[in-house]
Amino acid sequence: MLKTIEKRVKKNEITVITVVLNNVINSDLLIQACDLASFIACADGGANRLYDEVNGQIIPNVIIGDLDSLRIDVKKYYEGVSKKTKIYKVVDQDRHDLDKTLQHVHDNRSSILNDTGTTGHSNKKMCVLVLGALGGRFDHDMANINTLFKWTKHFDSLTLFSNENMVQLLEPGRHVIIPDRNLEEGPTCGLIPIGLPVDNITTNGLKWNLSKQTLNFGGLVSTSNRIVDKKIVIDTPNGHILWTTSFSLSKGSNTDSSSKS
Repeated sequence: MLKTIEKRVKKNEITVITVVLNNVINSDLLIQACDLASFIACADGGANRLYDEVNGQIIPNVIIGDLDSLRIDVKKYYEGVSKKTKIYKVVDQDRHDLDKTLQHVHDNRSSILNDTGTTGHSNKKMCVLVLGALGGRFDHDMANINTLFKWTKHFDSLTLFSNENMVQLLEPGRHVIIPDRNLEEGPTCGLIPIGLPVDNITTNGLKWNLSKQTLNFGGLVSTSNRIVDKKIVIDTPNGHILWTTSFSLSKGSNTDSSSKS
């Protein structure tokens, strides 16, 4: 996915926002995602992760949350090393730190694009990469999945990353997905309904394709499927569905799979 994103950045088509959460993050993935980003946001203790992984060499634009996890030494470092980092304490127990961070990015879209020197930003699309979003506590994972349902429609793309998997929400419609072989994306993949059943799903390019079938918990769920073609087509006319793929960084950098509606 990152390779496609890199191409679009070079064409000045999108602005990348990288969000760092307080979870285990592969250093190579972190560096690649931050290199692509025009704006880096840390959700509370994500600032600790960023600082520890790269010894303070990457400076975030903002740190947002209730700040109960932000270490004092990290806070002092980012406050002192650069006036670039702004720290916002947002106390709201009904919202988690990722939600607060995405709210900030959404509400400050124009100023973020202006501050990063983005030209023609009125039509510029935002691509959000969320690192450390999966693979920790199950309730945190589900809260982050819920974030996809809330925020995907507000950005050009919103992708959750663990060190081995990425997840996007496919909204109703046709999606063409080009797996990134430089990232060794796949072959393991899945289509997962959350909440309500999703009817009439049809796919092409998978080992076990669907043909106008229904996915739902308590019935069929397409996990442990396999990518077999260079292009995947997914038609989901009646509902939202999660698309997830495995990936590996062992072969190199500059990665990305793209999903187009």
